[in-house]
Amino acid sequence: MQKDGLVTMNPDDRTWVEQGNTIGKVGMTGYTTGPHLHFEVQKDTNANGDYTDDYPHGRVDPFGWKFPFLPDPWPAYTWTDIGGTHTGTASSYLWLDPLPKYSAYTGNDPVDIPLNNKVVSVPSVEYFKGITTQIIEYSQPSLRSYYENLKYVPHTSMLVNIIDHFGNTVDYLPEPAGITIKLEDINLSGIILESLKIYYFHETNGTWIALNTIYDAVTNSLTAQTNHFSRIAVFGEKVNTDYPTTHAVLDGTLSNGWYTNYPQLTLSADNSNGNDVASTFYSIFDENSWEVYTEPLIIEREGIFPVYYRSIDTTGNLESTKEILIKVDTQGKWKKSLHVRNTGFLIQN
Repeated sequence: MQKDGLVTMNPDDRTWVEQGNTIGKVGMTGYTTGPHLHFEVQKDTNANGDYTDDYPHGRVDPFGWKFPFLPDPWPAYTWTDIGGTHTGTASSYLWLDPLPKYSAYTGNDPVDIPLNNKVVSVPSVEYFKGITTQIIEYSQPSLRSYYENLKYVPHTSMLVNIIDHFGNTVDYLPEPAGITIKLEDINLSGIILESLKIYYFHETNGTWIALNTIYDAVTNSLTAQTNHFSRIAVFGEKVNTDYPTTHAVLDGTLSNGWYTNYPQLTLSADNSNGNDVASTFYSIFDENSWEVYTEPLIIEREGIFPVYYRSIDTTGNLESTKEILIKVDTQGKWKKSLHVRNTGFLIQN
């Protein structure tokens, strides 16, 4: 998260926000490995106006439970601790705009299920005596779940749920279903068009697997067939996979490897592949909390601590995290050795 624009910096603060309020700013183009927004929604389960007695069982997902044919495990989970007996709370979809989705039943005839720029063509499935197929617009895949040389194509992610007439989840069909995804008005810059493929997510392995995909340049669409159903998305190979290079310079007074004043950190980045550097980020001590670097900064911190830094270019190539170790002692409190007096030691074999 960026410090600029946060509604609060104190995790103990309770700040009311209204519709349309900006609650914070994020960076690194939404990559979850960089600065990102953490927030939770908690329900006042006993309606007493006090949210402190609803933790953690009052936690809910503001997007609701997305698998309509499977039970949400959280409301069924019960435990007892020092605060008493608790039961998880059911989640509801809390946003004004409904989550795009579409369902259709397949009996003896095949059916096409459209959803915005996506179409799932389900064949006649006599083995299951009819199935219900639901497709839901889904979120951008996590960067960690696919190879670094790939780039996700926006507005292509969806979740496909198939249920038989007994209510059982169907992960595999004996006859493949067709998938068509149109790429009109989608930014494909930085992607090799010939490498575009439709992928499905392998739940067990936690990886994306490419399907045999046909790209139609006339209709600007992709088609593929699959027997497996879970999450679906389109990826393509990046035109450039060279990452930016960030350089760190520290200025200050050194004595035996220690800065005796607060040092100044200057970061600069360049990219050999010709792409512009979009942003540079740094983190002091904690690699999970990043800030956007805009100008040289004075590091007012005592002791020994790491500073992490990295950059990202305009095509989404994210540099691996770099680290420097800094030792600061402006008050002469840090010593190479300790003098221990009036102390006895007990040594046991």
